[in-house]
Amino acid sequence: MEAACEAIKIDPSLYSAWVNKSSVLSKLGHYEEALEAACEAIKIDPSLYSAWVNKSSVLSKLGHYEEALEAANKAIEIKKDYAEAWSNKNLALRNLGRHEEALEAANKAIEIKKDYAEAWSNKSFALSNLGHYEEALEAANKALEIKKDYAEAWSNKNLALRNLGRHEEALKAIQKVREIKGI
Repeated sequence: MEAACEAIKIDPSLYSAWVNKSSVLSKLGHYEEALEAACEAIKIDPSLYSAWVNKSSVLSKLGHYEEALEAANKAIEIKKDYAEAWSNKNLALRNLGRHEEALEAANKAIEIKKDYAEAWSNKSFALSNLGHYEEALEAANKALEIKKDYAEAWSNKNLALRNLGRHEEALKAIQKVREIKGI
């Protein structure tokens, strides 16, 4: 963060520093400031897809899902094969209750990046919301093959297992979530 701020002081037009600042601020939970930094990067270079992805991510965290979807779509318009943009689109769509479209976005992210645990987990969540619990379980398991300690994938596995009536396995999955999160 300090390096990004120093770079911005030296050259305020350095868009990569603004993108890095946005990422760090978002990870720290400073979403409004992260959004401002992403917007600064976009002002400098509107074709910077990573800044649009950051903006989409932060807007989702702030609960502004329509705007998050617009930012994700802009990133995709710039770089169609950027899996993270499709993942952000999935997140915005699912929060808008548009689960079929969310599934399509998750599938597109997987098509681009087969070993992308977040996309497989997103697919699992979308499938559960559509009532396809066996497929949701398969997608959650695929995410966990890629990233064993991925709490969201364990949570999605729990959701699918509960809906399949496999409560003991579901309990083990939720215990794994607690272990990973330290709760």
